[in-house]
This record gives sequence, C-alpha cells and structure tokens, in this order.
Amino acid sequence: MSHCHDEHSHSHDHSHDHSHDLHPALQTLLYTQLDFPRLTTLNEHASNAGRSICQKTWAQRLDTAPELKSSADEQLLVIVPFTGQVRLHSIVLRGSAGQECPRTLKVFVNEEGMGFDEASDKEPTQTLEIAQTSEVQEVCGRPHWVWRLIDFGADPGEARVFQYYAQFGAVF
Repeated sequence: MSHCHDEHSHSHDHSHDHSHDLHPALQTLLYTQLDFPRLTTLNEHASNAGRSICQKTWAQRLDTAPELKSSADEQLLVIVPFTGQVRLHSIVLRGSAGQECPRTLKVFVNEEGMGFDEASDKEPTQTLEIAQTSEVQEVCGRPHWVWRLIDFGADPGEARVFQYYAQFGAVF
C-alpha cells in the first residue's frame, strides 16, 4: 500500500485519529484550486454528494455527513476539475472501515467526456491501493500535471463505495 507518511504501529486500549501524521499533506491541499461548480459524480446516491465531500474543510474531515456512496452498484465516477494546471501527488481520503470501502482508486488524468464505458475500456493513468479504514489516509502516486482528475472506481463485485472526505495534495 502506498502512503506518504511513515507506517507505524503501537498498542493501547483506545482509538484515536492519526491525522497528525498528515502534516506535510496539509501544506499542499488544493481546496482553493478545485472548480467546485464543475465537479460532478456519476452514480452517486444523492445529488452533489461527490461535490459535498470535496467541499469539506480539514476541520470537517471526521464528520460522517455528507457521505458519498453509489446508488446502484459498486461504481462511482468522480470528475474533479481544477481551476488551473496542478502537479497532483496525493489524494487525502476518509472512508468507512470494512467491505463497503473500495480497495482501489483508479485515476484517469486529463480525460474529456469520460463515462463508465470509457473508464472500463481504458487503462487508468494509475491505480492506487486504499486501506479499508475509517481513519484519514493520504494515498500517494506518481506526480502528474493535471487539470482534470477522474477517480473512485471500485472493482466489479465490491460493495458500494462510502467516502466521507476527499481532498487533493499538489503543487500549483
């Protein structure tokens, strides 16, 4: 699994948020560079759910509402346009623990007019592994210059996708 922070483990009898591990990612979040009016999601359970989880601030990252899940099957297609060209290096997510959370994130960079058929037929720019956890995680990939990102494709047969927070780390 690809993460940008050091993996560590410790044992004690309570749970806590490891989001302090993401300090470097916070310095490069692209919240102000997302083109929210043009951000769209296909197969979402509620209108603008994809946009809503991307509009959450860092302070709202642990809130479970709103949430993004698929309406009919295991697939979601989130089209994330940016206001300018950015060099994307990570995606910061908070999903749900367990089987309803996807194991992979398929990223297509700078694709126009992509729907489910095109996403199924085309090789993604990158496929990233996602931990099935309710903790905030930074998923890192090869840096790409992008102006549009399409993501959140679950593998066939996986359960419906639940996401509570999504943000993007990059240089612009």
